[in-house]
Amino acid sequence: MRGRPIRASPKRKLAGLTADRVERALIAIEERDGELGQTACLVADILTAGEGEEAICQASLQTFLWSELPRKFDPDEWIQIVRGATTLLDELDLHRYALIAGSVITHQVLRAWQESPRRGWTAYRKAAEASGVLPPDTNDFEWGTAMGLSEVRAYRRVEVELERALTSRDLLPGGPRWKPRQRALTENVLRGPDPDRPERTLLETIRQERVGSWVGLARPEQLQAWRAEIAETIGEPVPTADPEPAVRALRWFLALARGGVHLTQAGYLPPASVREAAELFGWWEWPEPPRTEADVHQFEFLRELASRLRLVAKRGHHLTTTASGLALLDDPDALWRLIAPEIGCQDEFHAMLTELLAHRLLHGPVAGSELETSLLPIVEAQGWRTRSEAHPTFFRWEVYEPWRQFRALGLIDVDDPPWVKGERTGQQVTTLSSIGRATAIRFLRSRATGPQKL
Repeated sequence: MRGRPIRASPKRKLAGLTADRVERALIAIEERDGELGQTACLVADILTAGEGEEAICQASLQTFLWSELPRKFDPDEWIQIVRGATTLLDELDLHRYALIAGSVITHQVLRAWQESPRRGWTAYRKAAEASGVLPPDTNDFEWGTAMGLSEVRAYRRVEVELERALTSRDLLPGGPRWKPRQRALTENVLRGPDPDRPERTLLETIRQERVGSWVGLARPEQLQAWRAEIAETIGEPVPTADPEPAVRALRWFLALARGGVHLTQAGYLPPASVREAAELFGWWEWPEPPRTEADVHQFEFLRELASRLRLVAKRGHHLTTTASGLALLDDPDALWRLIAPEIGCQDEFHAMLTELLAHRLLHGPVAGSELETSLLPIVEAQGWRTRSEAHPTFFRWEVYEPWRQFRALGLIDVDDPPWVKGERTGQQVTTLSSIGRATAIRFLRSRATGPQKL
């Protein structure tokens, strides 16, 4: 068995269980059935951690039965432990919890775990979300998969509030608009005072904790110093700038797909639209016009960003602007605020490269090959395995991917020296534009206060 033993001497002391009602319940169960009593004692130890029945809540019970039990104990012990939990909860007059423990849903989730860990995890998440007590993300806050102590405490407070709303029928899982109601209840808790620091909201405490971790866990020292500078500005307004240059290409793209644009057999935009954008935004430098979307790398980034943010949707051979995209089409500021934290975030590696690019450019112009030579040691110190291990030249392509995205969005000004006989006559110099500076700061602050991932 991977967990703690469920069999012990019937005479053993109920270690750590000092709450009278819990101890009396365990004694009563053990007098009726010694083996079941020992199992109930194990369950009580897990659910109460040595405290009384007030430590038990619906969310913690579900997490134990639907997630921890199948991962920490052998399958041939699951039913006995479920039986012990059900008996203990009934003995404590927690009949609603006892019904959950012995429910069909509990047995369905455990059967899914027996089939495979992937199916078990999926069944657990589905059941937990349907129960109504799993704290949801809100419009401006996402829970981390790695939480600090303050975030864990806030998460528990939301769980308790959602259960209170459920038992008072203020929240009816599965009913009309129950999920918006669940988000509203979550927001109310997060925007309420922190019991340990009444001058702050829980949300402010969580974000301050995240910023501290973001800075404290940074490696090497150069990145930690850069992050510390940004952390000092978290409470300050983002510099104002005209957002139009940063969203100009994206607005063109959303307008193009507003009524649905028919894609080619290969899934590309019509060649005429490709040529129009390439000329309009200066994305093409060669005499002959581009033939397809694949010739213009800016389109790959533009489509990936719009799709990831669900601003466009592909249906068959048509690309259509979604309702969310339409709502933002004529609101450049709102569109910029949406995309600023998301640039370069196809995956965590590219998000890190984007962060490093933003830090470096905020400290002034970059000339020549300085970008890759200054950032490569930081990437390597963090332990990232990059293609530069095969050949250093490859890192140039990796680090310049977010650079190209910055350029496509008008976030940087690039001074390109002329070419003579196939060689540059000087160094290329990159500088943040005014909207680029505002975007870099907003992106970094989002990294600092955003959810921490395992």
